[in-house]
Amino acid sequence: MNRKPRSGQEAASILQGLFNAADDLSCEQAQQQLPGLVDDERAGVDVDQIPAYAALLQHLDHCADCTDLYEALSENLAALTNEQVELPPANVTPPAIFAPGRRSGPVVIRVLQGLKRRFALDIAMLTFRPAVETLGKGPQIQLFTAKLPELAGNPFVSVVLKLGAAQPALAVTIREGSRPATWHVQFHLGEQVYSATTDEHGIAELTGFTLEQLRTADQMAVSCAETTAQPNAE
Repeated sequence: MNRKPRSGQEAASILQGLFNAADDLSCEQAQQQLPGLVDDERAGVDVDQIPAYAALLQHLDHCADCTDLYEALSENLAALTNEQVELPPANVTPPAIFAPGRRSGPVVIRVLQGLKRRFALDIAMLTFRPAVETLGKGPQIQLFTAKLPELAGNPFVSVVLKLGAAQPALAVTIREGSRPATWHVQFHLGEQVYSATTDEHGIAELTGFTLEQLRTADQMAVSCAETTAQPNAE
């Protein structure tokens, strides 16, 4: 949030007022508004001048838990939408701002509500490890395939692990009939993060990891964010 510097006396006066002011929002209500606030800030909007955010900003001024969540959300969305951002060690658990997920077999699906479409898939690798350890040349493992009714457009999502002769790869396909879109995809495996953008066919192929990483990982995660970038042509 872009705040102008204040003198010590002004800051003390504001702090006193905040202690005495009634908080119009609960933490749950504030957290529901955080995605919109972060989206507007990333778009260059001066949120301090928008009356609709007044109660939320007041809540953030004195709620440490919601402020920590706001900062984590800002950092995670910056990483999702910009491959040049230096990423911290990956945490395969999506931030708490993601809505409680639904389970589809060994996969937990979490959707982040906001102006842009975002979702994450937590995949328990223990389910697939026996297959990974015994595979030969060129097989594939279908980790996830389903439509996501939680997202506008009801996109079809497929995640396939390819274990070819050269190096493994993760193919993520995101398609929908009514509105073509480009997605920035991140693959979290241990402490490493691999990124790619979907091409004109809605496919992102992520490489650079090893078969040994797959054999030793207990869990992996795939995070996807819709972007305005042009799709990669083949």
